Amino acid sequence: LGSVTHSQSTKLTVGDEVEEWSVTAKASIAFRSVPYTIVLLQMDDQGNCLRRTEFDPGQAPERLTPEGETLLTLGKDILTRVEATTDIMKDLGGGRKILKLGLPPMIGSLFLTQIYKDFNGQYPDITIEISEGGYQNLKQKLRDGFLDIAFMSHDDTLDAEFSSVFLSRLEVVCCVHKDNPMARLPFVSIKDLENKPLVLFEDSFFQTAKIKELFRREKITPNILLQTSQLSTMYNAIAQDMAVGFVFRPVMERNTDVAAVPLSHKFDVEIGLVYKTNEYSALCVKNFINYKFLI
Repeated sequence: LGSVTHSQSTKLTVGDEVEEWSVTAKASIAFRSVPYTIVLLQMDDQGNCLRRTEFDPGQAPERLTPEGETLLTLGKDILTRVEATTDIMKDLGGGRKILKLGLPPMIGSLFLTQIYKDFNGQYPDITIEISEGGYQNLKQKLRDGFLDIAFMSHDDTLDAEFSSVFLSRLEVVCCVHKDNPMARLPFVSIKDLENKPLVLFEDSFFQTAKIKELFRREKITPNILLQTSQLSTMYNAIAQDMAVGFVFRPVMERNTDVAAVPLSHKFDVEIGLVYKTNEYSALCVKNFINYKFLI
C-alpha cells in the first residue's frame, strides 16, 4: 500500500492580523492478486462508510457514476474558487505581482517592446507570464481563469461575458515576395488568389476564419499550403516566394523582402485588451489596462 499526500498552506498578514488556511489531498493505492470480489466504498471525512457496492472481477465500472461526475465537477469548481480567492487575498495584502497575459504572435510583434521595456520599466515589480495563441484559444483561457487579460483581434460581436479596451484598428493585407507579379498590383482580389498557394495561421486565429469566409463568398476553395501558429514560419514562406499570406500591415512593412498589397475587399480588424467583465481585477491587471499602449 502506498500513498501520496499534498498540502498547501497560505498565510496572509494585514497589519497585526494574521489569517492562515490550508488544503490537503491524499491518494492511496494498493496492489494485490485478482480478488474474488471487488468492493467499492464511499466514505465520509470521518471514515464512516456511506455506501458499499460489490462487483465480480471484470465487472467493476470503468467510468465514474453520474454522482461521481457531479462530485468531480463540484470539486474542480471549489479548487478554482479557492485559487481565485487566494489570488484576491494576496493582492489585497500586496503580495500578488504576477500578470498572466495572452498574446497572439502578430500582435506580440507590435507590443513586446512596450510590454517589457516601457510597462515593466514603470512597474518593475510585476512579473509578466505570457501565453501565446489564437483568438479561440486565448478566449477559452480567459474564460477558465488561466489568463488575467489578453491582447486580441476581434469584431463587434465579442461575447457579452468579456470587456474590451480599444487600442486600434489594423488593416489585414495580402503579403507576397517583393518580386512576385502581384506585388505590383494596386490591390489583390480573392479571384486573383485562386489556385495560389497560401500560408495561413491556424483556425483558432480570428483573421483566419475571416479570410476563409472571403473565399467562401467567391465560391473559391483556398489552396492552403500550410497553417501555422508562428509568425516566423509565415514570414519565411512568403519571403521565399513559397506562398501568399495575410498579415497586419504594420508587421510586414518592416520587412524589405515582402510586399504588402491591399485587398480589394478592405479588411480591418479591431485590436483590444480583453478581460472578463465581472471578475475581480488585481492591481497589476488594472495598471496594465490603464497603460497607454501605442501602435
